[in-house]
Amino acid sequence: MKIIAAFVFFIFLAACGGGGGGTSSTSSTATAYDWTTTGTTAATTVTVNITTSSVGTQAGKLCMPTVDSCFAGGAEFTVNASTDAITMDFEGSGPDFSSYVFAASDIKSTTTISSDHTIGGTNYVYRNYSTANSRYEEIEILVPSNYTYTYFVYWDNLNNDPVTTGYLNLAMAGSYFTGYTNLPSSGSATYTGGTEAFFAGSGGTTDSMYLMEGDASFTANWATKQITGAFTNVDGTNQEGASLTFPNVTMNAANIIADTDYQNEASETLAYFVGNLEYSGFDTSSFNNKIYGYFLGPSYNEIGGVYELTSSSGGDGGGYFAVKR
Repeated sequence: MKIIAAFVFFIFLAACGGGGGGTSSTSSTATAYDWTTTGTTAATTVTVNITTSSVGTQAGKLCMPTVDSCFAGGAEFTVNASTDAITMDFEGSGPDFSSYVFAASDIKSTTTISSDHTIGGTNYVYRNYSTANSRYEEIEILVPSNYTYTYFVYWDNLNNDPVTTGYLNLAMAGSYFTGYTNLPSSGSATYTGGTEAFFAGSGGTTDSMYLMEGDASFTANWATKQITGAFTNVDGTNQEGASLTFPNVTMNAANIIADTDYQNEASETLAYFVGNLEYSGFDTSSFNNKIYGYFLGPSYNEIGGVYELTSSSGGDGGGYFAVKR
């Protein structure tokens, strides 16, 4: 068993939203995030890759690459409250990170984002030059204003010379993972929030990748320990100016189970689920269109996670979501 330490967020952010329709952003003086608690947490990740001829996606459950083999992807973030530095580990599709440090002085920009779907807040972009890798490295941390127990991280391999395959990575990191035994044994709960995702209908360039945003909702049945969900009103645009309205996405009943690979700071196994997504034109293979969600907070206050989108026509994508009750 591995211990996942809690992070405590220090600042309150008034904005809400993310990308997609109804989005606005306001830049301010670049200021590194003020971490108040030193610790390490794991993250569940999804990677979307694109070449001129194909597009692919891969998501996975929570995985800590410093102690496990994360073949389906996994990330780990360690923060230092004294220096506000972030150490990142990642294993999966695309370039890996091994104990890579972003110092507070590496902050590049701080941007407050608002929109209509609750996935927003303040984006912190860090960038530095890796002498060992002979390339620039950059990550973007989104601290959402509407959620207490999660944050999201984005990074890619597009900061250097032209690449033959573009890798776009998203991670959901929790500041407090709910213990499975803390879930109720009766009743139900409805969670609502938002989602943000990448999607490409075919191979091309990263400019043809759509950034989409929409609504998210989940209903948990505590007696049966099952959960259903949906993403609706999902749309977006790409850098070529084209727009896309994505079909409504549903998740049929999935079992809520204990992740016995990891423990939270209270030495409890984590409450999570793995489901299958369906939508008009989805690839029916049971290996595709997976969604991984984790309950967050001491009282199962929120759910956060990542998912894949694989269509029967060859289009692929991936995204993250956050909801609360």
